[in-house]
Amino acid sequence: MRYASLFIKYLWGYYAFFSNDGDSYYEKGYALNKLGRYSEALESYEKAISINPNNARFYNRKGDNLYVLERYQEAIQCYDEAIKLEPNNPLHFCSRARIFNSLRQEEAALQDFNRAYNLKQENQVSGVFTGDEWKLSEKDINFINDALRRSLKNYSKKCRFKIKFDSNTLL
Repeated sequence: MRYASLFIKYLWGYYAFFSNDGDSYYEKGYALNKLGRYSEALESYEKAISINPNNARFYNRKGDNLYVLERYQEAIQCYDEAIKLEPNNPLHFCSRARIFNSLRQEEAALQDFNRAYNLKQENQVSGVFTGDEWKLSEKDINFINDALRRSLKNYSKKCRFKIKFDSNTLL
C-alpha cells in the first residue's frame, strides 16, 4: 500500500504538471478513494467540481465518497446536483436511492430505484445501455423486497382498520 501511495504521488505530480483540468483531479480522487484515503479523495473531487461545475460524474463520485464517510445529507445534495445536470442517467438515481436506504427512507429509495429502472428501460431501447451494464446488487434487491413486504403489510393493516371502522359505524 505504501508503494501504491508513493506511485500515486509521483504520477499525480507528473500529470498535474501537464494538465490542470477537472478530469485530472477526478482521476486523482478516484485513485485516492481506491486506497481508502477518503478525505483526500474528497478534496480532489471538490477541486474537480470547482474547475468544471457542469460535470455530473464529478458530483456523483463526490456523493459516493461522502456516502462512505457517512455524510449522507451532503451526499444527497451531490446526487441532486448530478440529477439536475443529467436527469436521464439512472446511475444518479440508484446512488441517491442507496443513501435513502441507509437512512431507512423506504419510500424515497423505492421512488429512486423505480426511476432508475424506468430510465434504464428507456435507455436500453435506445441502445445506450447493453448487457451487464445494469445490475442491482443483492443488497439492493433484498432492500426492495423488504420494503415491498413492509408496504404490503402496512397496506393490509390499513384495510383491516378501515373495514373494522366501517363495520362499527354501521351498527
